[in-house]
Amino acid sequence: MSLSRPRYSHVYNVISELGETGSPTASAVSITFIVTGLMIVFFGIGLHSELSRGRRRVWMGAAVVLYGMLDFVGSGVFPCDPGGASVTSTAAIHANLTVLRELAALAAPFLFLWDTDGREEWAAIDASPSPQAPCSSP
Repeated sequence: MSLSRPRYSHVYNVISELGETGSPTASAVSITFIVTGLMIVFFGIGLHSELSRGRRRVWMGAAVVLYGMLDFVGSGVFPCDPGGASVTSTAAIHANLTVLRELAALAAPFLFLWDTDGREEWAAIDASPSPQAPCSSP
């Protein structure tokens, strides 16, 4: 989609600008963001279901669902203003969702470690350092 915007640069512009209000790629980008966000939401629901066992509460799936909703679906429904500005209320919502989605993304790895702690089937992913055998000389 960036090929249809000759002045767009992946280095200097944010991806939201491809879907900004008035952009020739706005509709296609909005649809792509929403579909991608829904796929992430369904993944988060599946992850929550997989991590849930018994009465223990799990939060990783909720973080993934929030990320999908706030980042992709939110960006598809609430586009930014031209140039990435936040002049209109729609663009202000877009900017605020960006902050909230970053918090969900930052929390996700920690929540994953919390949710899988003590679970045998996830032991291979354990982040704690394992004791190593001392090196022996031949």
